[in-house]
Amino acid sequence: MDILLKAISQSEEADYPASGAIISTRDCYAMQGVKDSQGRYIGGGPLADVPDRVWRLPVAPSNAMPVGQFLVGALDLAAKVYSRSDATVEFGYVNDNFVRNLLTILGQERFALAVRRPEAIVYASFTAP
Repeated sequence: MDILLKAISQSEEADYPASGAIISTRDCYAMQGVKDSQGRYIGGGPLADVPDRVWRLPVAPSNAMPVGQFLVGALDLAAKVYSRSDATVEFGYVNDNFVRNLLTILGQERFALAVRRPEAIVYASFTAP
């Protein structure tokens, strides 16, 4: 957790106040299971109804984040999603689909993720270099 605190500090020192963290699901649950020397849970315990937070930041557990890695920073300022069109679904027959009793389905949505301020995001590992 100290490495995560240093990453938050790095984001703050770059004048981009950290607004959240993305941590792998396994690491997130490992953090929630941390106990003190007497076996008591530090983060509220199994029956506590507390939001996923670490160092006062909201945490989004994600299976897309590799175990041992994390991303922290001013997530609301760093990137923006641009949507060119809404999701569309089209049905139709292609080539001999009608004869073969098949239907072709095409679903798509067009969007882009633009990282406007890469210095506002810190991507790091929980293990010290």
